[in-house]
This record gives sequence, structure tokens and C-alpha cells, in this order.
Amino acid sequence: MQVASLRGQAGWEGRFDREDLGLISFGPRYQHVDVIVTGLRYLDLGDQPIVERYWRKWLTEMGVARIRLLPADDSAAQAREALRRSLYGY
Repeated sequence: MQVASLRGQAGWEGRFDREDLGLISFGPRYQHVDVIVTGLRYLDLGDQPIVERYWRKWLTEMGVARIRLLPADDSAAQAREALRRSLYGY
């Protein structure tokens, strides 16, 4: 990921799209799969939207149905709640 090169740049989203930045998707498509990524950490709070953009693009390209990204500062209770909702739908 090129987070440092995008950090603090106005219009980084346009550059992200124009240069087709991202991670390389691989393997089979994961249709009908829900993914919860927990423990995301950022060197700078301004990095959060950039890092999340990388994760969402990669997982979407892999065919993941629903994506939930939880930063490291989310409590264990919030992670359990997200998992419960994902598994049971409520």
C-alpha cells in the first residue's frame, strides 16, 4: 500500500482511482461471504480513509458480499456485536 504517498494530499481519492492503486486480488471469488476485519491500526488518524479504501477495494474485487472494518480501538464488545449481527442477521 502507498499510504504515505497519499497522506495529506488533497484529492487522493482521484489519484487512487486514476492509478488503479490497490492490492492484487487472487484465487476464487468469495461470493456470499461476509468479512469482518478487526484490529486495523493507523500511523496517523488521517490514514484511516486511505487504508479502508485499500481494504474495501481488495475485498470487493474478491467478490466479498459484506465488509465491516473495525479499528484497533474498537472494544471487544463492538467486535462481538458486529460478528453476531453478521452471523445471525440481527
